[in-house]
Amino acid sequence: MRKHIKDERGAIVVEATISFTAFIFLLYIIYSIVDICYIQAKMSIALNSAATDISQYSYLYYKFGIDSVDNAASNAASSSRALAKHTLKGMDELMTGISDMDSSLSDIENGSSDFESLMTAYDETKGGASDLAANINDYGDALAEDPMGFVKGMGMLALNEGSSAGKSYLAQSMGRAFMKKNLKDSNGGDVNAFLKQYHVKDGLDGLSFAGTEFLVSTDGKSSNALRLTYLSQGTDTTWTSFADWKNILNGGKYEISRFSKGKMYVSGSVRDEFSGVKEVSYNVSNKDGVFADVSGVTSWTPMKSTGKDGSYAISLPENDMNYVVYLKIVDYSGNVSYVSTNGAVIDTQAPKINVTLPTDINGIYASNVNVGVSVSDNAATGVVSGIRSVSYKVISLGQQTQTGDLYTYTATAGSLNDLTKSVSRNFTVDAGLNNSNDVQIEVTAVDNAGNTYKTTNVIKIDITAPTIEVSYDNNSGDTTFGDDTYFKESRTATVKVTERNFDPAKVIPVIEASAGGAPSISGWTTVSGSGNGDDTVNIATIYYGNDADYTFNISAEDIVGNRSGDVNYGNSLAPTKFTVDKTVPVISVAYDNNNAAEAGFYKEQRTATVTIQEHNFETSRVVLTMNATDNGNTASAPTISGWSGSGDTHTATISFASDAVYTWTLAYTDKAGNKATDLENQSFCVDLTKPAITISGINPNSANNTDGNIGFAIECTDTNFGTFTPVLTAVVYENGSFATKEIEGSASSVGNGERIEYGNLEEDGMYSLRCAAVDKAGNAYDTVNIVDEDGVSSTVNLQDGDNLIDFSVNRNGSTFALNDYSMDVVNDYYVQETAEDIVFYETNADELLNYNIKLNGNALKEGNDYKVTESGGDGSWYRYEYAVNKSLFDDEGEYNLVVESEDKATSMAYSDLKNVSADFVIDKTAPTFTISGIEEDGNYRGTSQNVTLVPTDDGGKLGHVKVTILDKDGKEQKVISDMSGDELTKYLNGNDGKIKFKVPEGVNQQVAILCADCSIGTDGGTNTTDFIYKGITVSSNAFILFFENKPLFYGVLGVVAAAIIVPTGFVIYKKKRKTKKEASEQ
Repeated sequence: MRKHIKDERGAIVVEATISFTAFIFLLYIIYSIVDICYIQAKMSIALNSAATDISQYSYLYYKFGIDSVDNAASNAASSSRALAKHTLKGMDELMTGISDMDSSLSDIENGSSDFESLMTAYDETKGGASDLAANINDYGDALAEDPMGFVKGMGMLALNEGSSAGKSYLAQSMGRAFMKKNLKDSNGGDVNAFLKQYHVKDGLDGLSFAGTEFLVSTDGKSSNALRLTYLSQGTDTTWTSFADWKNILNGGKYEISRFSKGKMYVSGSVRDEFSGVKEVSYNVSNKDGVFADVSGVTSWTPMKSTGKDGSYAISLPENDMNYVVYLKIVDYSGNVSYVSTNGAVIDTQAPKINVTLPTDINGIYASNVNVGVSVSDNAATGVVSGIRSVSYKVISLGQQTQTGDLYTYTATAGSLNDLTKSVSRNFTVDAGLNNSNDVQIEVTAVDNAGNTYKTTNVIKIDITAPTIEVSYDNNSGDTTFGDDTYFKESRTATVKVTERNFDPAKVIPVIEASAGGAPSISGWTTVSGSGNGDDTVNIATIYYGNDADYTFNISAEDIVGNRSGDVNYGNSLAPTKFTVDKTVPVISVAYDNNNAAEAGFYKEQRTATVTIQEHNFETSRVVLTMNATDNGNTASAPTISGWSGSGDTHTATISFASDAVYTWTLAYTDKAGNKATDLENQSFCVDLTKPAITISGINPNSANNTDGNIGFAIECTDTNFGTFTPVLTAVVYENGSFATKEIEGSASSVGNGERIEYGNLEEDGMYSLRCAAVDKAGNAYDTVNIVDEDGVSSTVNLQDGDNLIDFSVNRNGSTFALNDYSMDVVNDYYVQETAEDIVFYETNADELLNYNIKLNGNALKEGNDYKVTESGGDGSWYRYEYAVNKSLFDDEGEYNLVVESEDKATSMAYSDLKNVSADFVIDKTAPTFTISGIEEDGNYRGTSQNVTLVPTDDGGKLGHVKVTILDKDGKEQKVISDMSGDELTKYLNGNDGKIKFKVPEGVNQQVAILCADCSIGTDGGTNTTDFIYKGITVSSNAFILFFENKPLFYGVLGVVAAAIIVPTGFVIYKKKRKTKKEASEQ
């Protein structure tokens, strides 16, 4: 509740504050209105009083005779120069008198003088004015006849204007003086302070009297009139003149001669020199003309404010209307005079102007501009003062460039219809004089009332076409290739378009790039110009950064459509067509043959394909450097073929088809000057020639049995000598077996090669020569030149892998040999079977007369038991191959084969005597063994158990015996003995064929025995026997032995159990019987 009361109190305070503020504001408004009304009333009273005071002295104008001076000056416009000078002098005296009158008026204003002093100044001036008028009249005729009348008339016009200025100055000074006097009288204080208090700017100085004039018109008898026109604008006051009073009623011509744009006051004074003025009345007519007879006018309005001196004042309505004022003056004698003014028009409305401009282009004109001007002067009442003048002014960039009058009203209006109410004119704005974006077209229309109306239209004119300047930062191009210019670095084009009305969208760069993706123009920056801005520069850039063939053109239009001319490229090199090539060419080479046996040596011709990756290729800039030598001598160097291209890839070939060492390289620079990295120096050898092999000193397949030196030489030559490896082997019999020996030769260098000599081959045997010879290029020989003992040369087609020559050294007749398999059987001696036939070879210089084969001394039958293949002869050694049927060796046993032969020389030959013995054993049975000291599941007390093993192989030979201790799970624990080969044989021979070993202490052990003989099977294995003795326990602990002896252990366990169970059962039985007996007795 308390809060609610507090809220209500707050609301009351707020409402009271708002109401009070509004009340104070209302009081201020009322006070301001009162002030305005007060100052307006004060000013009106003071103004009316001043007009009354001036009208009292209006007769001064007539008394001075200034009206006569005016008329004389106008009529004497053609007087001579002397008259002009005389008249000017008189006018100067007149102005001096007027100046004295001004001083008198100032004294009146300050309160230090009165009207009498003014009249004194008047009397002193009057005579000068009369003399001036007389002089002008005297010389009027002379002036009319002067041939220089025009010039002299102008002088008189100046005189007339000076007189008007004097009259205006006098009226202004009187108005100011009497205005100050009346304001001071009414206020009783400082006039300036009073006016400033009510916001009249600058006090009394803020009141303008510039339009004040006083004039007198008379009919020559009874009427004098002084007229004041007052136009009020705010608190400023302007006085303007009105038409002279004219006695239109007494024959004057009616015309509309005075115009005002504000309020009009008609004032003056009347007098009658005889009976005096009885009454004055007036009539204000809106008729466009004067009444021919005013006697019938009944609407005369008495002049209420006529003063004692006959002064009066009439206020005309401030309407857009025409007026004629009639004055009716009646004296006391009953005489009536009528006087009227000329026509007057009050026009408060300024003319209207309509400016018509042609259609522009984007707000701009590109040529002269034809401007249409229509001016009209209209008012709601239908009455206007008419158009007095229409003029124009053109201003460009603040400077006037054109001006002109489109219309000037010079006629005298006899009626309202004679006033000009509309004017249409045209004029042209010169584009050459006004080429800017700030062209102001001012059109001013003034009516006869002084109302002025001005319009301003701002336009833009641009007749300057854009200019384009293009410059490049990179002008270091190669112009060697005709119209094409090549640059090896990027280019940036700077485009400058000089134009003030710039439109980037109308700049059309035409850029084409062969690689696609033509560059675009950058954004624009503007450097403002001076003056009209035609030197404004708009700048953009185009960056040519990619490799391409470019063409370029550019054009521009400004906003209004002015099109640019030729582009200024300055000193730029190749501005419109050029190539940017920043890519360094790449040279590469590929060969069709890259199979080098040794680095840089090729056994087949090579073709090099040179590739240059380059867009702007030029064959003349390819530089090939080539050198060829063969065996140290200059050879013919190949040349490069013609170039072919596909896109940016350009190829040519070089054929290396002859034996030579080639060293070459290639350099290239493209059209833009980009130099490729020189091709890495190429060096290699093409060798199409195979090595030459020559054998001399021995005949192929010869049997050599001389007692002297038997030997030969082999030689290999090649320009690019590589490897030469002859291998001479001999199959000989040594120490009861056949052996193959490699015979060393003696090497020496020869030109481009090597010679190896084999001399004094002492051992009988079959000799075979093979040779590996490859030059550095990988060429292997394919022919051999053989020079026999007589020096006769023959060429044989042989190659690496072939036996070049076979021969024998046979000082002792036939020689024998076994084939490889038979040799393996003989060397193994113990075999399980013969998988192939046993083959003997017998070589003899002579043909055999007979031959025979014996097996274990028994002759075999040819055809069934063996087959013979004969070869050789015809100057070559005879070769016999004996193949003994393998089925002869199916049974186990020892076999001996001997070949017996006799040649034509009756030399007997025996294979076993010629170190070819074919002895071997067929053994298909595995060895056996006996063992003592252990048996399966045996238990032995002690720390070890001695065991004796006797292995045997009837009909064969033991080869391997191994004894191993295993745990109960069969995992190897220890190898007791492991012997084979000669070690086993030696051991058995030294220990009476026995192997003794000890089984170590252990529970539930296993002993593994393995025996194998030397007889080799076709799979490489031997005959083998193996056996495992399980459950062997050796221990010094009796309990362990007892426990491990399961029969004994379980037997004892059963006896003990029986020993326990039987007595216990007996006791129980006895007890039960006793209990039973006791029970029965009871």
